[in-house]
Amino acid sequence: METLPDKQYLFESMPVPKAVAQMCIPGIFGMVVTALYSIADTYFVGALNSPNQSAAVSLASAALYLPATVSSLFGVGTSSLISRKLGEQDCESAKKASAIGLWHAAVCALLISAAFFLFPVSLTKLLGADEQTVQPMMEYLFWTMGIGSIPSVLNTVLSKQIAAEGYANHASLGTMSGCILNIVLDPLFILPQFLNMNAAGAGLATMLSNSIAALYYVVFLMFKGNRLCTNFKPSNLCWDMALYHNIMAIGIPAGIQSLTFVVNSAVRNNIISSYGADVVAAYGIAYKTAMIPVSIICGASFGVLPLIGYNYSSFNIERMKAVYKYTIKFVMALGIAFFAVIFVFANKIMCQFIKNEFVISAGALFLRISAITLVLMAVDYVCVGVYQACGNGKCALITALSRKAIEIPAMLLLNMIIPPFGMAFGEPVAELVIGVVLYVSVRRYFNSLAEKVIIQGEKYNGQT
Repeated sequence: METLPDKQYLFESMPVPKAVAQMCIPGIFGMVVTALYSIADTYFVGALNSPNQSAAVSLASAALYLPATVSSLFGVGTSSLISRKLGEQDCESAKKASAIGLWHAAVCALLISAAFFLFPVSLTKLLGADEQTVQPMMEYLFWTMGIGSIPSVLNTVLSKQIAAEGYANHASLGTMSGCILNIVLDPLFILPQFLNMNAAGAGLATMLSNSIAALYYVVFLMFKGNRLCTNFKPSNLCWDMALYHNIMAIGIPAGIQSLTFVVNSAVRNNIISSYGADVVAAYGIAYKTAMIPVSIICGASFGVLPLIGYNYSSFNIERMKAVYKYTIKFVMALGIAFFAVIFVFANKIMCQFIKNEFVISAGALFLRISAITLVLMAVDYVCVGVYQACGNGKCALITALSRKAIEIPAMLLLNMIIPPFGMAFGEPVAELVIGVVLYVSVRRYFNSLAEKVIIQGEKYNGQT
C-alpha cells in the first residue's frame, strides 16, 4: 500500500528524472493504448474496403470533441486544483473540487447525449456528411455520443483526478483496460464474418470500453475509500465561489481548446469532403495514425502537471523548473524520433489500413505533413502544461484561442494554394508560431515567478 509519505517523496524529493518517469510512463502507456483503439476502429472499418464507411468514422470523430471538451473543462480544471491543494496540504478543498467536477461533468455529458437524440441529422450534416456517409455516421454516433457520452466523460475526469493525487499507474491502468477491451471487441462487432455491424459496431465497442474503464475507477475509489480526495459524495458539493473560480480558470481554457478542435474539425471536414470519399478516407486514416505519436507526446507533457502544480503551491520553484526543463528535452527528443520514422515509412504504414492505391498515396503525404507537427507540439504542450499546472488561466486561454485563430485561416488559405493537401499544413504553421511564442513567454514567466513564489513562501512559513 502507498502511504502519504510515499507520495510526498514522489512530489517533493525523488530525483527529477525518476519522478518524471513515474508520472509520465503510465500516462504514455494509457494515451498510446487510447490511440491504438482509435486506430483499431479505423483498421477494422478499413478492412471492409468501403471508403464510405471509413469516411463516416473519420467525419464522426469530430463530434467526439464535444464530450472531450467537457472532460477537459472539469478534468483538467479539477485535477490542476487538486494537485495545488495537496501542495498546500488542504485535502478538504481537494475533495470538494473533485465532487464538483465529477457531478457537473456528468450533467453536461447528459446534455450532449440529449442534443444528439434531438438533432442527429443536423449534427451529421454540420460535420460534413453527404448522402453516402450520413447513415453510417449516425449509427456510429448513436453509440459513441448518444449512449456513450456519460461513460466517456466520467472515464476521463476520473483518470485525471486520480493521476493528480499521484496514482498515475492506476489512472493509466483504467484507461488501458477499457481500450484493450475495445480492440478485442472491434473485429467481433464490425466485420462481416461476425456481427457485421460496420461503423455502428465500432461505436458500440467504444461505448462499452469507456463504461468498463469508468467502472474500474469507481471500484478503485471504493477500495481506497477516504484515503483519496477523488470522490462522488454529494456532501462535498458546495457553492464555494473560490473553488469554482479556480476550477474554471484552468478548465475553461482547456475546454475551449477542445471546443476549438470541434470548430477546426468541422472546417477541415467540410474542406476535405469536397474532394470525395477517397480523400476523406486518406486523411482520416493518416490523422488517426498520427495520433499514436501525438498521444505519447501528450502523455509525457501532461503527465508531469501534478508535479509542477504541487511544487508551485508548496513554493519549491527550483524543483518545478527542473521538472519543466527535463520534460521539454525528453518530449522534443520523442518528437524528432517519430518524425524520422513516419517520414521514412509513411507508405508502408498506410498499406496496413486499406488496399486502395490512391488512398495509400494521398494518406502517406498527409501523414508526412502531420509528422512535421510532432516536433513543434512538443514545446507547445509542455509550455501550456506549465500554465495549467500553476493555475494561470489567462495565458492558457490566450494560447487556446490563438492557436486556432492562426490554424483555421492558414488551412483555408493553403487549401486554395495547394489543394487538397495544403489544408494539412495549417496545423504545423500554427504550432510553429505558438511554440516560439510560448517558449519565450514561459522563460519570462519563470523569471517573474521566482521572486513571487519566494515571497509567498516566506509568508507561508511565517504562518506555520
